[in-house]
Order: sequence, then structure tokens, then C-alpha cells
Amino acid sequence: MEYIKGDNSPYIFIDNPIIISAFAGFVKNQYRTSGIYFRGESRNHKHVVPSLFRSAGMPLRDDAVIKQRFKAYTELKNIIQQRLQDKVSRFKNEDVDNLFQHYGIKSPVIDMVDNIYIAIWFAIDGNKEGYGYIRLLNTTNKELKVSDLRQSHSSLSLRLHTQHGLIAKKKVRAWNANNICYDQYEVARIKFPISKDIESGVLFSRENIYPNEQLDNTFKILKNEVWLRDEIDRLITKYNLSQGDLGEIK
Repeated sequence: MEYIKGDNSPYIFIDNPIIISAFAGFVKNQYRTSGIYFRGESRNHKHVVPSLFRSAGMPLRDDAVIKQRFKAYTELKNIIQQRLQDKVSRFKNEDVDNLFQHYGIKSPVIDMVDNIYIAIWFAIDGNKEGYGYIRLLNTTNKELKVSDLRQSHSSLSLRLHTQHGLIAKKKVRAWNANNICYDQYEVARIKFPISKDIESGVLFSRENIYPNEQLDNTFKILKNEVWLRDEIDRLITKYNLSQGDLGEIK
């Protein structure tokens, strides 16, 4: 391991992937009374910012744009939630709001995992730089609400379970350019070189991390609802957003 200052912030460079688990364990041990979770990223982004509030990987800086995106998201969320509850009874007892992020809808929460190997997978997936990055976040903070999606959602939403999905959401009254980032919760960052022998086996495959619609019932429902695509397009027009600002089911 080597401590390096630079690349947006200091990080630990680890050239042996086996040692990644050792360092993750070391950090958890140092913060043994805290909730330490992981984010795997294929690029060394400068900030930790929810998908709803970023453009080209960077945080939005215009408060008016942030407000419009959140208003559009809130309206879309309420529509989807009502439609799903009317269609499938199991959604009446689930916190539907928290699953959108994992099926392609952009939201004000950030994804995390509690499995270092899943974090490594996300750091590798779609990577074109040759290096993967893992952020370690301390989520024990009264400003955050952390949800383990495996506890609050049926296994019929299989993607949440194969991805060991958790989300963190800030408790804020109104989003603006000063509070959309989650940078302050990062306690360490790992950078590691990607080699061909890291990603192998069924459990480390895209088919496992993103189960198809035959295995993931929630994905099947969302993918086949034509009204959902229509509502996204309608809200993009209504709130003067750009295509993709609210995400898509994928």
C-alpha cells in the first residue's frame, strides 16, 4: 500500500487486490462503532454527489436547476409509487421510494454496499481508465438516513439483493448547491490497478449483479410499463429539463 496526495484527494494505492479487503477491514476496525460502507467507482470523481444533482460527473451549481430537478423527481416518484401500489400488492408494504435509484431513475440518494467485492465489481464495470476506485464512507451521522434495501424489499426486487444495496439520504429541508454533496462522509479512498484475473466467475458477473427480467420481477414490471417512459418525457418537458436528467429504467 502507498499513501498518495493528489488525484482530487489523498488515497491509498493498492497494487494487490487481495489487500483491498485487508485495508477495508482495517478501516472498519478503526471505526468499529460506526457504519462504514463502500462505493465502487470506475472514475476518480472529485465529489460524492447523487445522480439527480450532477451533470457530466460534477455537481450542479445553479440552485434553480437543482430545485427544478428535485420537483420533477418528487412528482415522478409519487406517480410511480401510486401506480405500483395499485398494480402489485407487495408494494403497499414497501418503501418504494428507495428502490428507484437501483433501476435507473436518478434520485437524491447515494448508493452504497456493505460487501467489498461488490464495490470492486462496480469499480471495474465500464472502466476505461485502467484503475478502479473505492470510497469508504462513515454513515453514522444524525444528518443521514441509511436504509438497507434487502431488509425493506422483497427478494422479487432481486437486483437490490445481488448488489447488497444500501442507500444514504441527507435530511435536508431544501436542496441547494451547498448541500447536495456527500464528500464530508468519506474517510478513505482506494485506488487499484485492474487486471484480467480480478473479474471472473458467475458471482462476479454482470448477469449476477443485474439479474434479467425473468429473475427480477420488479425490473420486469418497470421495464414493461409504457406509461413510465411517457411520464418521464412529460416531466422533462414540464420542468424544462434535458433528456436523461431523470434517468431511465435499465
